[in-house]
Amino acid sequence: MKLNWKDWLFPRRCLLCGRVWGGGERFERLGLCPACFWEPFRYSEVEEGRSVPSWIHVSFRYEDEVRRAVAVLKFESRRDNGPMLGHWMYEEGGALPVFSEADLVVPVPLSVNKKKSRGYNQAALMAEALAGDLGIPMADLLQRTRDTLAQKDLGDEMRLLNVEGAFEMVPDAEEKLTKLLPEGRKKGKGLRIILVDDICTTGATMASCRSALEAGLPSSEMAGWCCSAGR
Repeated sequence: MKLNWKDWLFPRRCLLCGRVWGGGERFERLGLCPACFWEPFRYSEVEEGRSVPSWIHVSFRYEDEVRRAVAVLKFESRRDNGPMLGHWMYEEGGALPVFSEADLVVPVPLSVNKKKSRGYNQAALMAEALAGDLGIPMADLLQRTRDTLAQKDLGDEMRLLNVEGAFEMVPDAEEKLTKLLPEGRKKGKGLRIILVDDICTTGATMASCRSALEAGLPSSEMAGWCCSAGR
């Protein structure tokens, strides 16, 4: 494959092994060299013993390559990992009718303080890539009403209480839908919405977001899609 000057000055490396790779369509989308291409997809089922609500689809176990890719995205400012993980998710589950027939992708929002500190919402980066692969729009329709504690530090019951009522529709949600949706769907009626997040453990955060969306778009159908299932 012919390389341009940017490839020479800023060589692209495999997300997993770090090997410089010349390109190709699959590499451009997934960031994986041929040797690593199948690694994230070895364990594309939820870990045995994990309980995730049936309306939420999880693409990968939170271990090995996926765990590392998510961790550096969230804690080491590897923003480019976000779109790549979104493409990984599409490669794993994009053919499922619940996703291939959807109308809109909505990411789980971060708190204002956390987004300011990190510089981006990792779920939104994944959601944008997924939306592009699915050929449908992505919209930030949700916002947090308050800061919450980190879910990973809480037990199952406290996780539910921690995020209860913590999300609401953004004030300009209807305006966003009007701009994004085709004629006849502009009011958000009967939409099939994909709610996207990076990690799902009990599904409490996703459920709280779903409640907020259902309150604002009562006739819509919701499906959750998470990159991985944590502990």
